[in-house]
Amino acid sequence: MARGRKPIDAELNSLRGNPGNRRGTDAAPVAGRGARCPSWLDDTAREEWKRVAPHLRRAGKLGPLDVPIVAAYCKCFSRWKQIEEQIDAEGLVNGEGKRHPLLGALDQIIRQLRALASELGITPRTRAASGDTGGEQDAFDKFMEE
Repeated sequence: MARGRKPIDAELNSLRGNPGNRRGTDAAPVAGRGARCPSWLDDTAREEWKRVAPHLRRAGKLGPLDVPIVAAYCKCFSRWKQIEEQIDAEGLVNGEGKRHPLLGALDQIIRQLRALASELGITPRTRAASGDTGGEQDAFDKFMEE
């Protein structure tokens, strides 16, 4: 069963000039302050929060109601990094030539991370569509340099 296209947020639609002249909100909602990093996030997730939160605030995408999805993104980022480091330490295959058991989990985490990043508008594609270049090196690039 086809579901149709994902809805485009108001900010992106206004940047495109509303090509279909469809009704919608005139302006994107502006998020207020008061969105704080949850205390239960681990150190890696907190670092990611500190990296993405200022960009999301400037874009009006981080308010008190957005904390759970941003926290989920940061926690997913932390798990991705942990799994990558464990696989790097132990190798892709074991002595019997079988795949590392965490490779399946890694694939699932990457899918979740991409979906959450897309939802938050922080993927290269969504940033390019909104004209935001990010202004700094990507976390993946930093991780790969380590």
